Amino acid sequence: MNYQEVTKKKETQKSDHELDSLFKPKAIAIIGASTKELSIGNVIIKNLVHYGYKGKIFPINPKEPEVRNIKAYPTIFDVPGDIDLAHVIIPAKMVPQIIADCGKRGIKSVIINSAGFSEMGEEGMALQKAFLAKAKEGGVRIFGPNCQGIINSDPALRAYCDFTFTFPEPGAISVVALSGGVGAIIMQSLFDLDIGMRIYASNGNACDITISEVVNYYGNDPETKAIILYTEGFHNPREFMEVAKIVAKKKPILAMKAGRTAEGAKGLLTLVPLRALILPLN
Repeated sequence: MNYQEVTKKKETQKSDHELDSLFKPKAIAIIGASTKELSIGNVIIKNLVHYGYKGKIFPINPKEPEVRNIKAYPTIFDVPGDIDLAHVIIPAKMVPQIIADCGKRGIKSVIINSAGFSEMGEEGMALQKAFLAKAKEGGVRIFGPNCQGIINSDPALRAYCDFTFTFPEPGAISVVALSGGVGAIIMQSLFDLDIGMRIYASNGNACDITISEVVNYYGNDPETKAIILYTEGFHNPREFMEVAKIVAKKKPILAMKAGRTAEGAKGLLTLVPLRALILPLN
């Protein structure tokens, strides 16, 4: 193994270690936890409890003593013990400061469910750049923003860090989707076909943690036997191809990209071929 290969292997191991706090969190803070039914800050807690999450849940709400019968805390600095992962569900303009606070608190990964960033034009892009700078200063990895989140069906964890409504059984297929809508369709299709799922990730704007990093993580996860990927494009196509070449030697990747035409996009959502491609893997 030459120097470049050794360096790349070390970087891969470091990346995987960083993403463990996202995909295998032992304690989760929900910043913007809400007592309002059907609000994202309420549904995520409901889903974690319903799915049987094995770790600790810390709702963050400065006005309520508890959310869904779980003790709430005014700020993340009031939470006892470590926090691996934080959901952020607050107005966009408040996000840069909360990311700075997460760095000070030692939180390694943050899922930003909030919208209002690069997808909203120059003002949103400025906010996105601001929280990314704070994240870099504090050693925080960002998943999102404007995203659903992740699901890890491992029976030892059962982390439903997402606000969708499909509860997959454990399986060997991991999914990553740039679009939450398409990702939810894929997840529901697997569920309807009675096919289990290992890990699910839908990363919205993907401003920090990329699809390439997620695919690499799945590639090194021994319980993932096949990968389904949906994207509308890549920030760094060359990086993706390098990662895909390595991962595809170990397990199959079913990759789907949105078509350039309306018909192409429509055809992408025809998931009939999914059955033929996936059933032999179970």
